[in-house]
Amino acid sequence: MEFARERELVHLRYELRRLLASGSRAEASPLLERFRELAADEAFVGFAIGPEIDRWASTFDRA
Repeated sequence: MEFARERELVHLRYELRRLLASGSRAEASPLLERFRELAADEAFVGFAIGPEIDRWASTFDRA
């Protein structure tokens, strides 16, 4: 996995945690969508981030 994409995953996780803590649930949709785009990318096929995305989506009621 290239460094830039891995770094983006870290940033997305950070932002989702920040939104959860601040109660800004409505702002999570674009971040979750980007997470899904990265998960669909060929570079991430071997990584099991699908369940993580599902957990975040259910946390923000965006399943």
